Amino acid sequence: MNKEPIKIIADIIKHELLLLDDEIYIYNQDFKVPNKQGLFVVIIAEDSNAYSANSRVEGSQETTAVLTHESYDINIMSKNNEARLRKDEVYMALVSQYAQQQQDLYQFRIAQIPNNVMNLSEIEGAGMLNRFMMNVSVMAWIKRTKEIDYFDKFSTNTKTQSGSSNTNLPTITQS
Repeated sequence: MNKEPIKIIADIIKHELLLLDDEIYIYNQDFKVPNKQGLFVVIIAEDSNAYSANSRVEGSQETTAVLTHESYDINIMSKNNEARLRKDEVYMALVSQYAQQQQDLYQFRIAQIPNNVMNLSEIEGAGMLNRFMMNVSVMAWIKRTKEIDYFDKFSTNTKTQSGSSNTNLPTITQS
């Protein structure tokens, strides 16, 4: 996988809900709800748990991989009733053909049904913001390959009793 799952989820939602760049955000990007009508989506990475990790060496390459279960909160909000009316479209986006293609391309899986949808409109108080949040689970496989040194490429420094450095180790012969 060479793209973060949170960015893939954002791309899927943006593509399927026909959102503009300024209508979908990844949390902590200095997001302030614009003073305009319309739907806004903010995706938050909640937690990540590793289920498997391994390392394999083939020739001069080491491949390490980890399988993780990741959890994301998707916040849908609007100053009008659009968030309430379109929140189910996020479900549809995550099970769409485009979503399936992205999962195959980047080798990860989005759970078919988000855990639940919570109405968070009340925490906005006088802001009168319609806000809903759903949690989505993702299974991601992250793999990295890098060049490694063979044992014959390591330099050898040994100290003799006299304290001098010697890179030529003595040969022991049996008679």
